Amino acid sequence: MGFEVLQNGENVFDFGSYSGDDVVIDDTNAQTAVEFLSSINDRPALLIQDSDWTAGNYNYAVALGDDDSFTIRTTFELSDDSECCGGIPFLTAIEINDVEINLAEVSGGVFTVNL
Repeated sequence: MGFEVLQNGENVFDFGSYSGDDVVIDDTNAQTAVEFLSSINDRPALLIQDSDWTAGNYNYAVALGDDDSFTIRTTFELSDDSECCGGIPFLTAIEINDVEINLAEVSGGVFTVNL
């Protein structure tokens, strides 16, 4: 999952407000979350991946330094076994700061977080 994090309309990673060292992710499901900064669609973004994702709900608290934070709640389901690559987790629902995001309206697979 990719997240572009904006504050006052500006990407916080692009303009030096925060770096990858400032990001702390608390995964309340005790899964191993991997976090790093990446360029997605030529924009700096926070990328969260977990090789252990399976069907279920996952909750993350993301802190940026001492001043800013946001929460992510996700639901994953597994693709049908009848498909070519069955049993692969795919995102079916996401909430950012308790606001449900319409997955059909997400541009380029990158979610926007407004601090």
